[in-house]
Amino acid sequence: MKAPKATRPLSPEDIRADLARLRLPLYQLAALVRVHPGRLSPMLYGRAPLPARIAERIADVLADVRAPAHGTGVR
Repeated sequence: MKAPKATRPLSPEDIRADLARLRLPLYQLAALVRVHPGRLSPMLYGRAPLPARIAERIADVLADVRAPAHGTGVR
């Protein structure tokens, strides 16, 4: 089941804070949203604009990463 979409696209600051909180390296986020890390990094650090569709994809991925895994078989 997919997590509900965020109500608004995340700002680059919000995304960087989530990456730090989740201890998710930028290169892993880049792979999950299918954007080259060399393009994503400037977007998150204000050197390039962050398109709304990429911000939405990032929000979806971060919501999936935050969601607890059910049925992993670990006891």
